[in-house]
Amino acid sequence: GPVAWILDLMKSENLSSGDIKSIDVGLDAERLRISDIPEVETKGQAIFSLQYNVSAAIVNMGLTIDDFEDSAIADAEIRAMMKKVKIRHSADCDGQDPKTWLTHAKVETQDGRHFSESFDSLKMVSSSEEQTKGKFFGNMRSRLEESVIIEIWNSIMDLENVQTVSRLTDLISRNFKN
Repeated sequence: GPVAWILDLMKSENLSSGDIKSIDVGLDAERLRISDIPEVETKGQAIFSLQYNVSAAIVNMGLTIDDFEDSAIADAEIRAMMKKVKIRHSADCDGQDPKTWLTHAKVETQDGRHFSESFDSLKMVSSSEEQTKGKFFGNMRSRLEESVIIEIWNSIMDLENVQTVSRLTDLISRNFKN
């Protein structure tokens, strides 16, 4: 969705967080109701806040599970970026096919450049197995040993042959580091 598009834009235009003047995201009424949380204090709020997700991704040039820890939620640079992100209702996004999440996004840079895109957020979610594996490993590295991550990944990829889910849940719960 908007996070992926903005990160792609930042990479292709060689932008840093300091280059961003403002971000505007237009959504349907339902997604706006759920994700327009301009001030976050808790992990739950951060997970749903589009302002937080966009800002953390920009500041860190990506978004991982660690971005939802208390220290990240309190990060001054992320909080400053959140003030630049506006989420608004866009009526043309309402009433779309339920399999389509029309989204509009605009970015203005400090030097006056403007970028905008309209896209189906659901289509942007799909990724290759290699991209998914990279995200999974990236999110788990701070919590699990590499050998355990590999074992969990392999179990998930072979889930149809796993006799009981308890093996997978035991592996995760036994090894998860807070």
